[in-house]
Amino acid sequence: MKPYTLILFLLLCYISTDAQRSFSLEEAVEYALQNSNKMKTAALEVADAEARINETRSTGMPTLGGTVNYQHYVDLPGQVVPAEFFGGPPGEFGTVAFGLKNNLTASLNLNALLFDATFFTGLKAARLYKNLIATQNAQVTSDLKNEITKSYLLILIGRRQEEMLQKNIDNLAQILGETEQIYKEGFAEKLDVDRLELSLKNLRTENENVKRSIGLGYYIMKLQMNFPLQEELIVTDEIDALLGSSLADKTLESEEFNVANRPEYNVIKAGEDMNNIQLEVLKKRGLPSLYGFGTHQQSLQRDNIFDSDQPSWIPGTIVGAQLNVPIFDGQVGKYQKQRAEIELQKTQVQLNSFEGAATFDYINALTSYVNAKNTVSSRKESLDLAERIYDKTQIKYKEGVGASLEVRQAQTELYQAQAEYVNGLYDLLVAKVDLEKSLGK
Repeated sequence: MKPYTLILFLLLCYISTDAQRSFSLEEAVEYALQNSNKMKTAALEVADAEARINETRSTGMPTLGGTVNYQHYVDLPGQVVPAEFFGGPPGEFGTVAFGLKNNLTASLNLNALLFDATFFTGLKAARLYKNLIATQNAQVTSDLKNEITKSYLLILIGRRQEEMLQKNIDNLAQILGETEQIYKEGFAEKLDVDRLELSLKNLRTENENVKRSIGLGYYIMKLQMNFPLQEELIVTDEIDALLGSSLADKTLESEEFNVANRPEYNVIKAGEDMNNIQLEVLKKRGLPSLYGFGTHQQSLQRDNIFDSDQPSWIPGTIVGAQLNVPIFDGQVGKYQKQRAEIELQKTQVQLNSFEGAATFDYINALTSYVNAKNTVSSRKESLDLAERIYDKTQIKYKEGVGASLEVRQAQTELYQAQAEYVNGLYDLLVAKVDLEKSLGK
């Protein structure tokens, strides 16, 4: 092998190995929390809320600004005055120009908030807004975990279906081969062979459909995780491991429901706090506010600005305070407070409605979970029974004491029991996720 060919081969092997990643359910959730676009947007919202706090805080800090103003009079403005001021005859007037052609002024302006009742309330509102964003992010996190978990479970269920179908295909292919041999020896009908071929074809078609569904499930989960679409993603957990002792464990069912554990409830409560603080800000707008200011300037007035023999810089300093007293705002504040009070009442109604909805959600999720556990137990027994019946009918058929129709019926019952059992597993896992969500886990 040529050197560059070997290098290329090794590089391709490295890329092939590097372009796939394996994830347990916990690892998939953690990856999504770190990389999904939803979480990135949530992090930006938190950063924006922090910037809003700093912005509000900055409005109470003193401000310092500087200005430089230069004016050149091409024609100095004049003023008409009586001529007798300068020794002229009474009744006549003359024009006198005041000032010099060049005027240069540099000044520093300082402004400071001395008292404003809305400032600290506004700062508190900004902090509450950050808390609201953080609470909303907790809800985003919870929703994302549920999305990833259900997508992961859907892939596992698809894989379990594929395993069962492949097992059925291998078993049926073997039976078909044996039946064809029996047919050649004249101890079976062509109809028996045709039925088995049709069943095998249907199983293979169904298996291909399941494989495509699994591929779609991987694609959906990659999008949810913001995982590179061109890379291979492998799930490593098994359904049985995720179920664990769920069928016998009663811990989740006996856990006490508390609506305050739900992130949605905390979002509404944070919104209520924001409504209260907004109402407080509006009430304090009627109080006076006091601002202080100071200005220092240096002025230079010369006909020739670079002639140092002419007048030098003239300083000027002023300090003061401004008191703003609201008297009448056209009743704008009154109606703003009315609207804020209405928003607060709406939030309280929303909170009350959610408490009822969340309680029903928990009861419904708990009922679905208990029913799903019972269903899986029942369907597992049915599956075991269908497998025993199918095995016995196969033995009877091979020994020549059973009919092909009996085998066909046993096959149909087995495939149906398998499908129902797998669907029951998925329903149980999803019901568990939904119950945990309703408990605020």
